[in-house]
Amino acid sequence: MAAWISEGVVFLGIVGADAVELEEVADEVAVGDGTSPYFLLTTSHPGESLVDAIAFAEILEGEYAGPVEVVEL
Repeated sequence: MAAWISEGVVFLGIVGADAVELEEVADEVAVGDGTSPYFLLTTSHPGESLVDAIAFAEILEGEYAGPVEVVEL
């Protein structure tokens, strides 16, 4: 995730059975120890399809608008 932060990623949508837990981990990493938090919009999509999550990401506006990249782990 440090690489994503250094690349300027501003939105992270997580799909799958463990989406909620992984979102919490992402939030904790972004905040760190609080001395230099990184603002990252995160969402979890348990029970939703990847197609639905991509559609959600594609309608983001303002500072969160941009190209969507899918990373599968």
